[in-house]
Amino acid sequence: MAEDTFIPTSARIKFELGATQKVKETATFTTLAENTKTLVETFQQALKANMVTAANLELKSIQSDINTTFLEAIRDISTIIVMNHFPEAENYQRTARNLARATLDDHFYELAVYTTINDDSLFLLYKEITADHEPVYETGNLLPGARLHIACLIAELFGTLKKIAVSSWKEQLDAILKKKKLLELDGYVKSTLTKKATADTAMRLDEEPTIEPAIIKSLIAKGVTDATRDLKKTIDRLQQSIDRSSNSKNTRGAPRASSTKKKSTASNQRPQTKKPNDKAVVSDSDTSDGNGKKKKKARPAKSTQRNNQSSRNSASKKKK
Repeated sequence: MAEDTFIPTSARIKFELGATQKVKETATFTTLAENTKTLVETFQQALKANMVTAANLELKSIQSDINTTFLEAIRDISTIIVMNHFPEAENYQRTARNLARATLDDHFYELAVYTTINDDSLFLLYKEITADHEPVYETGNLLPGARLHIACLIAELFGTLKKIAVSSWKEQLDAILKKKKLLELDGYVKSTLTKKATADTAMRLDEEPTIEPAIIKSLIAKGVTDATRDLKKTIDRLQQSIDRSSNSKNTRGAPRASSTKKKSTASNQRPQTKKPNDKAVVSDSDTSDGNGKKKKKARPAKSTQRNNQSSRNSASKKKK
């Protein structure tokens, strides 16, 4: 980002002063367009500078957190080691402070690889972070007796701090660097293969013989004709299917209507049944057959003869 020619993506502005072609051809507009371009470039550079400043502030904040964490880890791990080896010690805080001072005297440059702490301000920062009330320790001024008391613990503290503050950091950075290299390699391979494929395709196209425009037009016309014919066939098939469907519906509906009509007609033409009394009336009134001859009178019913006989018997009794 610090390069002069590099502009961050978020700060890139695509702006071009517009006007009609007639105005663009004037000298005044040309000067105005150049000034506008300069303003845009100046604005982009100003944005870039502010972005760089903000990034540096973020970096300093992260580095300060790393330094604080590093010194706090030395204080805490030193205290744990001392309490583990001298469980009955009354003033273990002083012993832990001497252990930290002796270890930093011997291995500071090996442990502070990924920090921004320098040896001049090391123990001043350590005093501020640990809230030590004693004066600032000066490198190499640890008393011989105090150093001898914790000499056996220096290697243990150094090994633990190296794993945390150096080895683990190196592993993470190596993994990040490896991933970055793989991405760069993948991008290079893709770009190379793409360029090669494009170049090969262009060469093959150049080697292909050209076709006359008349042939191309005839091929296009043939393709259009074939496609139109196929489309018409499809439309005809669909129309025939629709017609068959409508005809089948009409054919199924006609017999039902005629059968209903026939039933109603047959019911109307069915002869009515005559009652027995009607037959008697017809026989009494009709005395001739179809040839004009008179028919014999029908015999009276048995019930009528019985009534006449009873009436005669009653009349004879009265005379007597």
